Amino acid sequence: MAPEEFNPFAWMAASKEVSEAKPISGPNDSDLFEHSLGIEGPGLSFQLNGGMSVTYGVRMRPGDVITSESILADYTEREGRLGLMLFTETEDTWTNQHGEVVKITRQSSIRY
Repeated sequence: MAPEEFNPFAWMAASKEVSEAKPISGPNDSDLFEHSLGIEGPGLSFQLNGGMSVTYGVRMRPGDVITSESILADYTEREGRLGLMLFTETEDTWTNQHGEVVKITRQSSIRY
């Protein structure tokens, strides 16, 4: 069995294809997740890590074919000291070839 934090996607080669959607500018792009989905982001200037949670399912085994599906799970707004803040929740679900959940990662970001 593989360790729970093993990343089977770390071995992939980078794609040279250019998206038809808005180009992804890099890891400091506050709208990076929306741009990777081909949708327009809110265009806010500042971003903070809001935390992450992981729920584990079945363990990966040699020969497994792992599929990843990422979704924009939630948007909420809250008034802060510096103005209106946008809380974004993304969810990444990994499943194996049998449709069993390997892990679900939920990540929050705070933008303003």
